[in-house]
Amino acid sequence: MRWKLLVFTAFIVIFSFLSAGEIKETGQDIKYPAQSAMMVSQYHGNKSKSEAFSDLQKVALSENIIIYKTIWTQNGLEKSFVFGKISSSDRQRGYLSDPKSLNTEILTGMYYVASPWTNKLETSMKNLGFIIKGASIPLQLLPLDFYFGNLRSLAIWCLFFVFAVLLYALKISAIKKSIIERSLGNFSKSLRKNLLIESSLLILASILSLLVFWIINQSTWGLFCRLFSYLILINLFIFLILTLIINWIYSLNIRLIRPSDVLKSKSNQTVINLIWLLGIILSVFIFGKTISGMKQSAVELSQQSHQLHPWSLVQSFSSLTWRDEESSHTNSSTHEIDRNFMIDYTKKEKDFILSFDDSQILYSYASSIDGGIDPKNIPPAIQEQLKSKGLDPILASSVQFVSSNLIELNKKIYPTNTYPKSSATALASIYIPQKFQKQIESIKHIAAAEISPQDLSNSNFEIIIIPDNQKTFLFHWQDEANQLLPKQSLQNQILVVPHLTNIPDLPPVVSNIIGGALFDSPSLQKVLRQSPLQADVTAQNYATEAILTHRNKIINQLNGVIFSLVSLIIAQLFVLYEYIANQLRSQAKILSIHYILGKSILSPISRSIFPLILGISISSLLTFLLTGDSTVTLVLFTLYCVEIGILTQLGLKKIKRAYAQILKGDFEII
Repeated sequence: MRWKLLVFTAFIVIFSFLSAGEIKETGQDIKYPAQSAMMVSQYHGNKSKSEAFSDLQKVALSENIIIYKTIWTQNGLEKSFVFGKISSSDRQRGYLSDPKSLNTEILTGMYYVASPWTNKLETSMKNLGFIIKGASIPLQLLPLDFYFGNLRSLAIWCLFFVFAVLLYALKISAIKKSIIERSLGNFSKSLRKNLLIESSLLILASILSLLVFWIINQSTWGLFCRLFSYLILINLFIFLILTLIINWIYSLNIRLIRPSDVLKSKSNQTVINLIWLLGIILSVFIFGKTISGMKQSAVELSQQSHQLHPWSLVQSFSSLTWRDEESSHTNSSTHEIDRNFMIDYTKKEKDFILSFDDSQILYSYASSIDGGIDPKNIPPAIQEQLKSKGLDPILASSVQFVSSNLIELNKKIYPTNTYPKSSATALASIYIPQKFQKQIESIKHIAAAEISPQDLSNSNFEIIIIPDNQKTFLFHWQDEANQLLPKQSLQNQILVVPHLTNIPDLPPVVSNIIGGALFDSPSLQKVLRQSPLQADVTAQNYATEAILTHRNKIINQLNGVIFSLVSLIIAQLFVLYEYIANQLRSQAKILSIHYILGKSILSPISRSIFPLILGISISSLLTFLLTGDSTVTLVLFTLYCVEIGILTQLGLKKIKRAYAQILKGDFEII
């Protein structure tokens, strides 16, 4: 009973820590304790901006809800504004409620609501003249992420499995008692009693973990407490199912084996040993696969952390999320965008970009000639068609369009790099590594095709030759799939720096720049307040903050995996010891006789331990075949062999010291 209490409590505590880690990550993704999100795209009301914000405050108060909005001060600092009755905890977090804080803020953008989305709220907002889209945040995805979607998920299922094996081992240690109860006709009653006790222990430990979490968060049904409760209840359900399955398997064992075999500790408890051995083998395999995955993630994290350092140079820079205006000006039948709209909108974008000094804007994007795929995978016919126009997709894969500020920052990041000064009087300055000198004309064609639709003469480009093998840090904070921290540092890149003031008409390069550029935040606020594009901004995001959040999430998952693996090692040590002890009990009398007669004990020991070593060897081989990680496989196999050797020696010492008692029938001394 004492061991069961310890094991059940330990596993509930372990899963409580892991669940709390998942909630911590969710708190990084969901900035506010929000249950729904509301995107305001336009305002068609006839009131001023301050009156519209006042109406929003009235809606929040009348419906007894809290609405959060991220705002930006004139200094480019991120703050949070609360519509509705602000709580003391929100005040402690520095959230704002003074309407004057909204003087420089725009009505459009993302709002977060601390309650589920309702039709009533949607109707109220629309009646006020707001054009919105709102929905509840899919919090049901949290359990899916916890059990299947992140780095520690495999470790979690490994823990569940080891819990089942450990519970089975605990039950096997009381097998003689169960056989006696079976002989007396009390086994079914005892089984139900044990199942009730085990279930009660799991439920009680889960309730205690909930109470502790609620006390720490000073809430019983806040967003994060509710999410934690969901995870704990699902964990409890899985534990109860596993407990039920193990009790059922154990009851089958008791009904199938012969009482005399157990009471005499004979070695032919085939069913018990087979199930036990299979559980150990599977846990070894899952453990190895988890370790291999953690190792790969640790390497990735190390690389990402190394990439993070140059971002300290642009901590004050932020990106913009833009509303899709093209879809509302696209012909539904021809799918063509209104030409006049595009001309007017691109002019606004160009004016917006030119409002910033070179040091206040940062961007880089790859050439689109290769279509964003490996040039080697482009069909030969299309490659030939592109080459006939002077566009080599393989060469284009090394072309990056960058801002002059990126060149200046790279001088600081890589002091040994050489960047001759450009004149900035051409349409673009092109930095070309020496290895591409023979392909200058092709590079000009690529640059011309993406900078302007006009047929630009070669004299419009300034060619600057730079040494080979120079690295370029591109400050890519998102890739096409919106994944943070794509590969940042590339070698031998052809860098094209467009000079927009010298480019005639409305170049397509403008849209590429504005979509992914980073802007100096204080300057951005000043420019936005004077720009007609202000209403099209739906969010302002600190790229460095997003990267740090992503990195912290991975670190949190790695910590969870390490915590899980330490728990697994301890649990598996106990499982291995119980298995080896059980095998030694079955051979105890033979081993005692061998000690008395001075015979070698190698043969009986081999019969006892060989199946375990063989099973671990097979499991290690499968781990290597599936992961290809020879280092992890070899280390784990060696670790298990050392554990088996040490535990076997401990058991043999007990037999050698107490062989007289063992010959009298006391097998439990092992």
